[in-house]
Amino acid sequence: MGFRYRKSINLGGGFKVNVSKTGIGYSWGTKGFRITKTAKGNIRKTYSIPKTGISFVSEKTKMNVLKNNIIQEEAYKKQKEAIDEKSPSIIPTIIFGIFTIICIIIAIVYIALTKKMNPPSILFSSFPLAMLFLALTIHYSIRFLCNRK
Repeated sequence: MGFRYRKSINLGGGFKVNVSKTGIGYSWGTKGFRITKTAKGNIRKTYSIPKTGISFVSEKTKMNVLKNNIIQEEAYKKQKEAIDEKSPSIIPTIIFGIFTIICIIIAIVYIALTKKMNPPSILFSSFPLAMLFLALTIHYSIRFLCNRK
C-alpha cells in the first residue's frame, strides 16, 4: 500500500478545491450530482441518491477526453469545409447591393424630375418597376454564373 494525502477546501456554492499528492483538482455540484476534474486530468461525474449510499460514477480519462476533442475538431473542420463548398461567394451579394442602390437612386431622381405624378401613380410607374426587374435579373444571373463549377 502506498502513502496518500488529500485535503478538500470548500469554497462555497458547491465548489471544492482538492489538493492531493498527485496535484490539484476541483469539483462542483450539489447533493445528487457532482462533476470533478481530477489532478490527473480525468473528468468524473457522480450521480447519487442522498442519504442512501447509492451512487453511480462515470469517469473519462484524460486520453478519452483528448480523443473526443480531436474527433470533434475533425468533424467541425469537415462540416465547415462542406459549408464553405456549398456557400455562394459574397461578391454577387455585394454587387447586387451596390446595383440595387444605384437603381433606387436613379428611380428617385427620375421621380423627382417628373413631379407631375401623384404619389399613388409613382408606385405603379413603369420606370421604377423596370429598374427593380433589371436589378433582380442581374442579381440572379450573377449568382447562377458564380455557382457553376
